Amino acid sequence: MKGFTLIELAIVIVIAALLAAVAVPIYNGIVADSKWSEAKNAVGTIKAAVDPYKAAKGGELAALSAAAGFAPTSALLTELKLADDAFSTLQYFDAADFSMTVVDNVSPIADTYTVTCTAVAGGGQSLNGPGGTGTYTSATGQYTGNLQ
Repeated sequence: MKGFTLIELAIVIVIAALLAAVAVPIYNGIVADSKWSEAKNAVGTIKAAVDPYKAAKGGELAALSAAAGFAPTSALLTELKLADDAFSTLQYFDAADFSMTVVDNVSPIADTYTVTCTAVAGGGQSLNGPGGTGTYTSATGQYTGNLQ
């Protein structure tokens, strides 16, 4: 008789399940790291544009705070010297999907700001965005992320 016995097939299935149990968490960790890296990169690009703008304005972000929670229109991207395609190489985040909130503090403390990048709907190879956001808060100098 030719073929495999039920025991042989069961052993192959158990081995495949064990390999999957090891590989899937590793893969998910790599994907999560990639998403976080892109979120931090997108937020960092905006931060890198805001900081020189802030220095040039003597620490004031009044022009940006006037549009609290602004959407990145072409005029504001130009004001920050960010090109419309500044995020074109990113897979999950782009210039159309961030917001910025400016907190106008009393002197001598300069304005602080928060930049949040939201995932692109349908981004990524799976046509499924990462979900969540990446955020930079200038008051603490910290990046945070809530990505799925």
